[in-house]
Amino acid sequence: MTEDQGVTHVRGDDLQIPVTVTLDESRTLDGTETWKWELKREIGAPVSISKTSPSTGITVDGSSYQPTIVLTGADFPTSSFPTSISNQVYIHELQMTKSSKVETILRGQFILKSDVVI
Repeated sequence: MTEDQGVTHVRGDDLQIPVTVTLDESRTLDGTETWKWELKREIGAPVSISKTSPSTGITVDGSSYQPTIVLTGADFPTSSFPTSISNQVYIHELQMTKSSKVETILRGQFILKSDVVI
């Protein structure tokens, strides 16, 4: 697992987070993996945003099978992410399931800045 994978994002902007995955034990990515990315206010808190592959919000490169998390401005509505002059700090984590085994690929802080234009 790669820790301290911090992201800073301005609410309302689109964002793509490409992830480079290196597996151990002579394993390789082959397209059979499923991916789940979650954003939470803190550990144990309800999920604020969830993205999955192959269905919603995570694209996978057709030749390298590396995932990219895709966020849009619509993922951060003011009803769930109120505007604030201070940065809002969340945690995010990407998990991969391969051959029925779950592996956390990355984890880190996700800093959300309010957009000046609302």
